[in-house]
Amino acid sequence: MKIVTNKSFVLNDSNCTFIRIQPGDLSITIKNILIQIADLSWLNKIASDPLKRAFSQNASATLLDLTAKFNNAADDSTIKSVSGEYIVSVLTKEAIIYYKNHIDVPLMELLGRKKTGNPGFDFYTEDGEPNFLIFCGEAKYQNNSNAYGSSIKQIKEFIRDNKHVADLTIIRDFVSEESQNNLIKNSFGVSSGFSSVSSTSDDSLINNISKNPNFVDLLSSCKNILLVAVDLS
Repeated sequence: MKIVTNKSFVLNDSNCTFIRIQPGDLSITIKNILIQIADLSWLNKIASDPLKRAFSQNASATLLDLTAKFNNAADDSTIKSVSGEYIVSVLTKEAIIYYKNHIDVPLMELLGRKKTGNPGFDFYTEDGEPNFLIFCGEAKYQNNSNAYGSSIKQIKEFIRDNKHVADLTIIRDFVSEESQNNLIKNSFGVSSGFSSVSSTSDDSLINNISKNPNFVDLLSSCKNILLVAVDLS
């Protein structure tokens, strides 16, 4: 994975960051993803042994399913069609953790959530001390398209439906109490990860996103926004 853009700016008093990723060789990217999700060291954060066993079982089942999907994909186009959204999720979260120094939270699918319907956000990270902010992340993939519109629209709808508040029951062992309290008080951040077309310039993407009606609405309710474009076309 190569970061080609990392810029911060302010829009309507909201702190925004735009990050752009070039995954490179997808076969290598997939191997790295599988290595990451096979690392279950995050289980050590769970004090309850029964809960630790339950989370371990859920994560292991997800790993087996994803491994089968990736191994059955014959080429890059097939990989992207069956797992593009998952690739965007993992790479977006990895970039945020590395370049924004956020604390990692296991992917929601690893924690047992099934991706059927619209159950809630795809991933979370935490901007720890001194900010203590939970960032709610949604990833979208569209073939040969800049998928920011669907990602931002989904984020807006999830916040409206208080999905982020409901998810505290799942992520509480992985984020600080201070950040949980801030989220309940409506102080949190959002992360939009989306597939992007490499020929679309950064300025064009940022300009188009800033004019997106759902993004404009989001600016009025959230003061910390991360935008991560993943070049998959």
